[in-house]
Amino acid sequence: MPIKADENIQVVFGTGDIQVKIGGKKGCIPGVVQFVENEQLPIGAHIYTDETIMKINDAPISLIFHKTESLDAVIYQLQKLRTIMDAE
Repeated sequence: MPIKADENIQVVFGTGDIQVKIGGKKGCIPGVVQFVENEQLPIGAHIYTDETIMKINDAPISLIFHKTESLDAVIYQLQKLRTIMDAE
């Protein structure tokens, strides 16, 4: 199970069984990224759905962004992590 909750919540990536969904309210403020368990698929596979409405409480993990600066900070840290992982 990729999403684990004991003392903390861990989302374990790398096996293709976490679906990443994005959405937001009208105007996309706040913006939301959700992580939900899914059947195992190739990493990065696109899943097409007719679902157009997403609720913030629909996923066990939701990252909610009220300002793009917060989103930029997360992207920056992920890019730094990529650089470190690629170097190893």
